[in-house]
Amino acid sequence: MKIRWIEIEGLRAYKNRVHLEFGNFTTLTGKNDAGKSTVFAALRMFLDSHKPDPGDYSVGGIDEIRVCLCFTSLPERVVIDSTVETTLEEEFLLDSSGGLTVEKRWQKGKTQPTVYAKSLQPIKDESKPLVAAKNGELKRIAKDEGVLDRVSDKRVNKQIRRAIWDKWTANHEATDEEEFVALDAEDGKQIATSLERYYPMFELFEADRQGTDSDQIAQDPAKLAVKAVLGRRTDQLAKLSQEIREEISDLLGRVVSKLAEIDPGLADSLSPIETEPNWEKAFSAVQFVDDVGVALNKHGSGTRRLVLLSFFHADIDRIDTVDSEKYDRGVVIAVEEPETALHPDLQREAIEVFREISEFDGRQVVITTHSSNLVRDLPIESVRYLEVGKNRERLWVAGDEKKPAVLLRKLSQSMGIFSHTSVSQFLYVEGKNDIESLRYLTDGIAAVYPDTIADIRKLEAAGGLCFIPMGGCGAAELWENRLNPIRAKGWYLLDSDKDGPNAKLKPAAKKYLDWSKNSRSSSDFVHLLDRRELENYLTETAVVQAYADLGNFLNWFKYFQNGDEWNYLDIPRTCAKASLSCRNGTDCTTSLSERAIKREEKDAKVLLSRVFSHESVVHNLMDGTGNDLSVALRQIFR
Repeated sequence: MKIRWIEIEGLRAYKNRVHLEFGNFTTLTGKNDAGKSTVFAALRMFLDSHKPDPGDYSVGGIDEIRVCLCFTSLPERVVIDSTVETTLEEEFLLDSSGGLTVEKRWQKGKTQPTVYAKSLQPIKDESKPLVAAKNGELKRIAKDEGVLDRVSDKRVNKQIRRAIWDKWTANHEATDEEEFVALDAEDGKQIATSLERYYPMFELFEADRQGTDSDQIAQDPAKLAVKAVLGRRTDQLAKLSQEIREEISDLLGRVVSKLAEIDPGLADSLSPIETEPNWEKAFSAVQFVDDVGVALNKHGSGTRRLVLLSFFHADIDRIDTVDSEKYDRGVVIAVEEPETALHPDLQREAIEVFREISEFDGRQVVITTHSSNLVRDLPIESVRYLEVGKNRERLWVAGDEKKPAVLLRKLSQSMGIFSHTSVSQFLYVEGKNDIESLRYLTDGIAAVYPDTIADIRKLEAAGGLCFIPMGGCGAAELWENRLNPIRAKGWYLLDSDKDGPNAKLKPAAKKYLDWSKNSRSSSDFVHLLDRRELENYLTETAVVQAYADLGNFLNWFKYFQNGDEWNYLDIPRTCAKASLSCRNGTDCTTSLSERAIKREEKDAKVLLSRVFSHESVVHNLMDGTGNDLSVALRQIFR
C-alpha cells in the first residue's frame, strides 16, 4: 500500500482539519514550529500504534485526535475476517475514488482509537452496514431477506454478506452513499485489526533532538534492519504465532481440566489470556558496536547518520538482487531534517539515496528540511510548504500545476531561495548529470582551445553563474516563476528527446517552447538540442573510454545499438545493457529485471558525464561546422 493523502485534526497545532497530499518522494518545509513534525507524529500514531500523550490534544479543540489516511496500490486479495480471502472492492470498503480511506480517532482519556472506513457500503432503510455485523445478526438479516438458503457455508460472514448485497442490488433496495463506517463495532473490530497487517510499515528517523536511547531506530539502524526483515515475514510470523497460540491454548486448557478434577471452583475462575507476540522485542538486543565494544547509540549524531545512510545504500543493493521480492505492505520512510550533522556533500548524497529508494515499488519517502540548498535541488512537485494563517490555522501549499507560482513565491519569501544578488546568469539544464557533463566539457575545451569560452567553474565559484537542474523541460515554467523576481539572464539548454531525425517533439518540450515564445524575457536564450540529449554529443571513442575496464564492452554496445542512428540513440540505456551483459556474460535483458537495468542506467550517466572532456569530443564539437551545441555554448559562455 501507498499513502495518497493524510488528513489531521485535533493534534497539536492542527486544531482544524488539514489535508496533505503525498507522492513517492515528499518534502515538507516551512518555518520552525509550524507543524512539520506533527505529520510524522500522526503517521506514527496511525501506522505504528503509537499512543498520544495528553499534551498532544489541540488546546480548545474537540478533545479528539483524528488521523485519516487514503491508501492506493492496494493488495489484490485480503483476509479481513476468519480465514476466507476476499477483496476490498467485494466488501465495499473502498471510497468513491477507488482508494482505501481509513480514519482513526483517539478520544481524550481512552487508550485505544476507534476505526472508521470511508466507503460506499450498501445501506437499506438506514440499517447499520453489514461489514460491522456479527455472524448471528447476518444470518438473521439473510433469513429476513429470504437469501439464507443460498449461502453454502453459513459460518462464513463473507458469503452471507454477499448474498444479502446481491439481493439488495438486484432489487435496487439499497443506497450506497459515501460515509464513514465503524470498523471496531462488533465483528468490525476484527476487520479493523486485520487491515493493520496490510498498512505500510513506518520507519521514522528524528533529528536526534532527545539524545536518548528511547528512539532506538534513530539511535541504531540495526533496529531498522530487524524491523525490515520482520516486516517482510509478516504472513509467516502470523501463521507461526497462530500455531503457537493454539498449542499453548490446548495445553493450558488441559491444565484447567485437570485442575477441575481437584478443585472445580478454582478451575471455573481461571481462563487463559491470549497475547500477540512482539517479535521486535525478541530481537531487541541486536545492535552495532565498534571495535572496543561501544554501542553505536553512544556515538555522535553524525556517525549515526552515516551508518543510517549506509543502511539505505545496502538496502537498495539488496532490492536490486532480490527481483522476486514483493512489498505488499509497503514502507514509508520518514526522515526529519536529513541535513542534520552531515557535510553538505553528504546531505546531497542522502537526498539522492532517498529519492532512489522512493522509485522502488512499495516505497515512499517523506522528509522535512529547513535547508534552502536542499529544496533548490528537489523537483518542485515534491515540495509542500506549511503556511501558518492569521488565526494560527495550518495550510499545506503544494507545487502542483494549478498553483506553482504560489508555492515558489512562498519558498522565496520564507527561505530566501535565490536571493543572492551576485548571480548574473542562470543556466537551466535537465538534471544534475548535465551539470557535470558541461563542467567536464568546458574543462576539455579550455585545455585544447584556450580562451574560447569562459571558465564556468570560476564563474560558479564567484557566484556569477548558477546551474538549475529542472528535472525535465516540463518544469522550466516553474523555475521561470521561481526566478522571475531576480533580474538575471536565463539560459535554457534542453533535451529534444527525439528518437529520430523526423520525430515529433514530445508534448513537454513543445509546450515549453510555445510558452517561452509568449512569456519568456527577451534577454533569455533558449536552445533545444538537435540530438536526443546531451550524451549524443559524445563520441564512440569517449563512450568506450568510460568503460575501459570492460574488455568486451564495444561488442555488446553495438549489439544493443542494433544499427540505430547515433544522434537519436538512448546512449545511457545502451551503455547500461552493454555493461551488465559484459559482467554477466550473457544478454542482460533475458536474465535481469527492468529495475536492475534502470539502476545501471543511472550509473552510466555518471560515468558518461566524466568523459565529456575527452579530446575526441572536444575536437568533434569545436571543429565541426553547424554543430548546434557548439553554437549554443559559444553564445552562453562567450
